[in-house]
Amino acid sequence: MTAYAQCGHIDNAIETFYSMPEHDLVSWSALINVYSTFSVICAAKLMFESMPEWNLVAWSSLLAAYAQSGDLRKTKNVFDFMQSRNIVCYSTLLTMYTRFCSLDHAKPFFDQMPEWNLVSWNVLLSAYAKIGNLESVQEVFLIMEAWNLVSGATMITGYTKYGHIGKAQTIFESLPVWNAVACTAMLTGYAQTGHVLLAKQVFDTMPVRGIVTWNAMLA
Repeated sequence: MTAYAQCGHIDNAIETFYSMPEHDLVSWSALINVYSTFSVICAAKLMFESMPEWNLVAWSSLLAAYAQSGDLRKTKNVFDFMQSRNIVCYSTLLTMYTRFCSLDHAKPFFDQMPEWNLVSWNVLLSAYAKIGNLESVQEVFLIMEAWNLVSGATMITGYTKYGHIGKAQTIFESLPVWNAVACTAMLTGYAQTGHVLLAKQVFDTMPVRGIVTWNAMLA
């Protein structure tokens, strides 16, 4: 079912589920995830309610479905009803808070989380970067126990957006590898601040160039 959903064949995924001789929690949750992927929230809720029992995977699938739909209130309601939660559940709701609420809501929720992983740290990092709070961006980045290319690209985007090319360049050069996201962020920053030759250097090192990359060079 998951393979069909990833290829965009929702009808085949549903057909596979109903052709199975019996269903367990894994297959039920997989179908909820299929509906979630295609934002068919009513069907996801109906499947959840039809399950003989619910476990953390099932609840997490329903939570992801409402989060995918952008319905913060219902996502929060599902979260509150859950008898047990893992870091994925917390990160899902944290992402919703950063999308639809101010950091006045998101940061206290982050602080109350029982644990943090790289996803939750990156969500908070991105939220501060989007509003231009570079002091908090740097503070979060420095206290993160680990960071990845997503973290680095977020830092680069935040710094270049507000004209701090030197700091962005320092982060860029410290990355263990340069992927398309990081390169595009740095290239865009150079291009927007008139550093055409530096932008061209980054452009030339990229093995794959997407439409965003080309647009950045042409801007």
